[in-house]
Amino acid sequence: MLRGHGGRQGENIGAHGDVEITNAGLVACTIHGIPQLEIVGSGGTALAVRQAPPVNPAGGPLVLLPGQRNAALLTVYWANWCGVRPGPLRLRLTLPSSGGALVLPFNGPPDYNYVPGCINPGQASTIAVVSAYSRGSGS
Repeated sequence: MLRGHGGRQGENIGAHGDVEITNAGLVACTIHGIPQLEIVGSGGTALAVRQAPPVNPAGGPLVLLPGQRNAALLTVYWANWCGVRPGPLRLRLTLPSSGGALVLPFNGPPDYNYVPGCINPGQASTIAVVSAYSRGSGS
């Protein structure tokens, strides 16, 4: 039983996002691999953002102890948003280790409403995993 929260801020005309994950269960669990990502609007519909290949390969498995807040950190980068401002967002992570999905707030801090600039209107908006998974601030 995982929980998390994320935020995004401007970086190189894109949005750098950090997602902190907590094991809210009663036993330790292990996460590994590159999750599938979807950015979801307030109505529950996924935005037209395709997942780009990861920037770095996934690190080894990471064991999350029960109740340890912010035990894991996932870093993502969202680029080239040419649509209308989407408002509040959520991030859906489908974990390869379990096939389960984790849906979490993706609105900040520090700049909760930051969206990437439109660099190339003829190309898709993308999101990529930059780092999966490192020890979070709670470890």
